[in-house]
Amino acid sequence: MFIVSHSARMVRLFICCIVWLLAGCSKQALEGPVPSEPLPTTSPILPSYLLANTWDKLSWTAIQVNPTPSFSPPFVVNDQLHVLGDWVLYQFNVGQATWNQVGSDIEFKNARYLFSYQSKAYFLKWEKYLKAYDVNTKTWTDKANYPGTKTSGGAYTATAFKGYMMGGSSDFDANLNPVLHAENWEYDFVNDTWTKRANTPGWPRYRSCSFAVGDKIYYGTGETVITKVQLSSGIITKTPTPLKDWWEYNTVTNTWTQKADFGGGVRCGLKGFVLKGKVYAGAGDLGEDNTLTHDLWRYDPGSNTWFERKYIPVLPDPWNRLYYVGTSGAGYATTSKVDQVWQYRP
Repeated sequence: MFIVSHSARMVRLFICCIVWLLAGCSKQALEGPVPSEPLPTTSPILPSYLLANTWDKLSWTAIQVNPTPSFSPPFVVNDQLHVLGDWVLYQFNVGQATWNQVGSDIEFKNARYLFSYQSKAYFLKWEKYLKAYDVNTKTWTDKANYPGTKTSGGAYTATAFKGYMMGGSSDFDANLNPVLHAENWEYDFVNDTWTKRANTPGWPRYRSCSFAVGDKIYYGTGETVITKVQLSSGIITKTPTPLKDWWEYNTVTNTWTQKADFGGGVRCGLKGFVLKGKVYAGAGDLGEDNTLTHDLWRYDPGSNTWFERKYIPVLPDPWNRLYYVGTSGAGYATTSKVDQVWQYRP
């Protein structure tokens, strides 16, 4: 009797397992596989699987200075977020979510930030004079003068030991169209020397961007000026045109390779940062101040693919533009007025 009862229980248990397995297979067949990467979307209304990456609001407190200075885009030195207001340098304390004044020097006036190396921030003055400011000792050092074409609106970035200045505008013509160039200059932090490298590919441009990942630099987007001649009248017109192309520069072989276009389409003034070997980029505009964006895309150099990430819940305007910048552990966003700080964690 015991043997019969035990066998019956075993049969019932076996049947329950089969039913459970069949139900699980049916559910998976209906739902489909979970995507390993989010699929690109075309709307700021994001699907639920994009909510895993987060923007956290750290501060809505503006730097209290009267009168309000004109702030430069944020930059990173010593793996800490900084911003320059006229000739006063501020540093962001992530733990306290506050901006603290850490330097004040008239030498900052008209200084354009290029890149950082160790505890030094490198600035270009009057399109020629390179100067390094040590945030630890609060001292300046004159460096080798920039030997290239006078430039503004170029792309600036740095690898572990060298900084790069790429493209930009050297002047404006009679119709206020920028005169563009494609020069690519390498600065050696250790030897304090400049070396001209292979010109940037594609269209000469300004308001472009560049990001260093290891010994590779990713460069592109921005705006060019296309010259056209009307066949009927012979009139020459120049049309500002935003770009979306994306290129890889190998600093070791001094060669360029075209990559997949920026995932967000044409873009001027693209901002971003590098985290864990991947480029995160977005914001900027479509060529006009009334087409400002607040998106974020991730570029994977290994697979040469773009994936759309979570939009930052900030709507920029021409008087308060959006900037992205990153430390080794997180990405950050601020605005032209530095009236808020957000942190991005992938």
